[in-house]
Amino acid sequence: MRLGLLTALFTIICLREATAQTALKAPAPVYPIECRAHRITGSGIVLATVNKTKGKVIGARMLKSTGNRVLDGSALEALSQWRFKPGTVSQVQIPITFALAAKQ
Repeated sequence: MRLGLLTALFTIICLREATAQTALKAPAPVYPIECRAHRITGSGIVLATVNKTKGKVIGARMLKSTGNRVLDGSALEALSQWRFKPGTVSQVQIPITFALAAKQ
């Protein structure tokens, strides 16, 4: 199947429903063009540390790598920008998947 017939499918699934309800800003990571072009996919888990008073992410690291440094970097960059409702969470594990899906 040609790359032109594929679309990038990106999903973020929060582990807990409460986390999904407390995220005020949750920009999705960019699926890098070079990874899509080479059909590089992967799933991992990001651990975000949140300033509980302000709701800002103050640190993010990969608990489980996607298997690709570029994908990991994209995930960490985006998730570092997440914001949560103040007073709700101090750490959050966020599963992340970069995948290509056939256009329907």
